Amino acid sequence: MLRKMTLGISLIAFLSILLIHPSSLTAQSDTTFLYYYSLETEAFIIERPDGSERQILAEYKLPEFHTAVFGPGWSQSGNWFAWTSGDPWGTRPDSSAFMVSRDGTQRFTLLDGLSSILNLQWSPTSDLLLVSRLGETHRREFFVIDANTQTILTTFDIDDFSFTGAEWTPDGLFVVLYGYEENTKRQMTIISPNGHIQERTIYLADTDNCLSLLLASSWSKTGKAIYLQSEGDLVIEDFHTGEKVNISLPNSLIVEAFWSPDQNQAVVFIQTSCAASTYQAWLLDIQVMSFRLLAENVVLPYCSDWEGLPCWVWSSEGNAAIFLLDGTLLTLLQDGQLKQVNIPSEYGYSFSYTPLQWTPDGSQILSLRETPDNKVALFSFDILTHESTALFEMDYIRNFSVASDGQHVALSGFCEKNEMSGCIFDTESRTMIPLISSQDSLGNTSYFYWSPDDNWLIQAEEVLTGSRLLTVSNLNGTIQRDIGFCVVSQSCFGWLPKGN
Repeated sequence: MLRKMTLGISLIAFLSILLIHPSSLTAQSDTTFLYYYSLETEAFIIERPDGSERQILAEYKLPEFHTAVFGPGWSQSGNWFAWTSGDPWGTRPDSSAFMVSRDGTQRFTLLDGLSSILNLQWSPTSDLLLVSRLGETHRREFFVIDANTQTILTTFDIDDFSFTGAEWTPDGLFVVLYGYEENTKRQMTIISPNGHIQERTIYLADTDNCLSLLLASSWSKTGKAIYLQSEGDLVIEDFHTGEKVNISLPNSLIVEAFWSPDQNQAVVFIQTSCAASTYQAWLLDIQVMSFRLLAENVVLPYCSDWEGLPCWVWSSEGNAAIFLLDGTLLTLLQDGQLKQVNIPSEYGYSFSYTPLQWTPDGSQILSLRETPDNKVALFSFDILTHESTALFEMDYIRNFSVASDGQHVALSGFCEKNEMSGCIFDTESRTMIPLISSQDSLGNTSYFYWSPDDNWLIQAEEVLTGSRLLTVSNLNGTIQRDIGFCVVSQSCFGWLPKGN
């Protein structure tokens, strides 16, 4: 059961810290900078991609038994940076939470240094920070903190054994907390930053084996939530207006939902039972409030923007969506109609980590395919002309990432000889630029992070379990440098956002 908390603690303990060039950051706000935590320097570093104009945002020495920093990094405004630390494979009983201003002049230890910090989440639309920690008597405690005023707006806690998840809604107006109720139900608690609480019951399934696979709810950026109220009773509720619509959906369980960019439609993936191994794709249209079956036997997409794996369902323009039928057939939803993507039949489907991506302008779909001679080709499919083109092929491609200019593709595969490495392919000049690779690479997926101006690339290559070797490269490969090890976390490395 959720309860409001009244803790006798102040929000923040001030720390004094010496910073190098604290004001130069804002003066260079429209220039590309990267940030990362340096184990060698024991500090968060901000510098140009070529290594010049190096600055220290905050000094931080990892406590004993801590191996990495974690956390959400920069707030939505780009004015605040938050982190914690610990061991990626263990608990963090002595971990505290910290926050520093963009110019480095204000640094705080949150919650008077209370330890056992579990998670930090910035609101997607403001400088509000959700902090969770493990309190006494197995209670999970939550705090909503306003970074600009350094005040706690609301607090609440829940029994740790019943807790199953917590997140901000995409509009940043609510925190949604999920708690285990009984075999077929979970409690969804919707909390506004001022402490107002609403509760809903979510139907899941009658077996524990299903719980980890099912979606409790899916929220749009306009405050609408999709969830199962009871078996077969799908609810679309607008938490801005209070309007609610019920749709009958017999014997089905929601697995995932992907909202279109305009938030008027959602492709919803469901399964008919916990034992089902395939999924159905349905289209929800909010404007006419219709819910229709698109296809059966579809592949469930996996995406994580932070892991460099963008969601490939909707195009950026929102006028088309794609999914896979029977594991092989690429299907396009365009103008409300389903169309098969015409890729030559001699090319099979490659079960790679990121098989599909839209180009940033939403005009083309990129897909990995096996060639007749057992190589892997990257295909481009034009959704207007419905023509497909093989861009290039090599012995093996693990995954790829398209820059926002649509011209450059970073990929992990057999770029040189039969060894895993990274490279950049220029689709216009048809040239391949090899990226430096560690001799100790485990041969697993490299994640790629393009700079906002598309002129630089961070490659995070798995070398040690739980850790990545970071390298920074320009487009032609004339500058490539190693900046050390980090875990995949927004507080550990990334591109500096523009501040307000």
